[in-house]
Amino acid sequence: MTKLAYDENITFCQISPSAWMESQASKWFLRSKIYTTIDMGVYTQKLRSDNITNVLVQNTAYIHKIEADKGFVNYRKKHDHNARLLLNKPPLVNLHNTYYQNPNTVDFFEDKINLRKNLSGLPFAPYLISTAQELKSMKTSEYFERLNTEEIVVQIPKSSGGRGTKFASIDNFQEIIDRIRRHDTDRMILSKKIPNIKEYSAQGCIANKKVFVGPLQEQLIGEPNLVSQIVDSFNFCGGRIINKPPKSLYKEVASIVTRIGNVMLDMGYKGVFGVDFGVAGSKDIYVLEVNARKTALTPLLSSIDNAPPFYALHCLELLGEEYEYEYENNYNKYGSGYFVQVYAKNPGTINLHSGLYDYNGSYLGEGFEDNILLPKEANTCFVAMRLNSGSRYDAGKSLALIYSRDELFIDGKMVDRLKVIVDMIRS
Repeated sequence: MTKLAYDENITFCQISPSAWMESQASKWFLRSKIYTTIDMGVYTQKLRSDNITNVLVQNTAYIHKIEADKGFVNYRKKHDHNARLLLNKPPLVNLHNTYYQNPNTVDFFEDKINLRKNLSGLPFAPYLISTAQELKSMKTSEYFERLNTEEIVVQIPKSSGGRGTKFASIDNFQEIIDRIRRHDTDRMILSKKIPNIKEYSAQGCIANKKVFVGPLQEQLIGEPNLVSQIVDSFNFCGGRIINKPPKSLYKEVASIVTRIGNVMLDMGYKGVFGVDFGVAGSKDIYVLEVNARKTALTPLLSSIDNAPPFYALHCLELLGEEYEYEYENNYNKYGSGYFVQVYAKNPGTINLHSGLYDYNGSYLGEGFEDNILLPKEANTCFVAMRLNSGSRYDAGKSLALIYSRDELFIDGKMVDRLKVIVDMIRS
């Protein structure tokens, strides 16, 4: 039994370059709004706002922008055109009511080196931490010998969407290192590549000074039909909620998420976070990274049947609002669903609107019933466009998010009906 008592009339606005990723707040809060440039169809009037006087900021890039305007941290301008576009009119530095995570805490946990050094008891794959100078002083073969592997996973400390993760053999090791160094970093993590690994994740939520754990999630990484296949571009393509995972696997995952969450709690973190895992065979679990933020799968989690109210708790915690919460973890009683992200393979122009579609590509209506992204009907999907109709885009751009209760992958392969929707989005 899950019970949440709170004031659903709390007024606040979120800032988003995508809008749909923040739309789930409207499920829990009647007066929540989104400050965005994206056309949300019939929901634009309901959810969009030009008034950003009481702001909940969840995007890490935006937090850095605000802190930079206040003179606290350096703003990383090179990757945040959308932040400048949204935040400069009016500048958030002039606002008094902004709410967000402590950026130092976020950066600490999203740094893969910090994570390994400070939570050393977690099950990480065998790894080495190296610098460019150290790489010059050792033979390439020494790294492979020390890790006892024929292939090494090379990562930069801070990256998202798979852009800073590369797989290297002895033959292409130096080439991979040179590519990694273009990310303006000198530190690298070299890990043993575990064969036959599947990627999973789970979301935790820190609320009322306790750590709660959501259902198991399967990650969708590097799907050839969804990614752009441009070098160093995003590889994260979405995922699904697993409603009946193996109990022993979920128990171990939940234990690790709880342990990490307690450390985050001690450092003042509040609300939702994600932990990515690699699972080899039926029992070998490895921690890959921590996402100290609301994740791309949080909106999907909010849309499934019997969903834990993590999104609501996240907002309440960051806003400092009072609430009461009772939670029983029914790990095998959650609903299920898919979330898929589509990237552009070539430059083009968007000619599609957000809405409910069947798998022939026919438009059925606005969708987004009851403020959830998963459609109620079978054999349909909700397409959430990340660009307005008529907008031009470059190869590699994230174009749309697809939400569905139907099976979209069977035995790891995309079903033909999903390909119809992907081709429609790209056409």
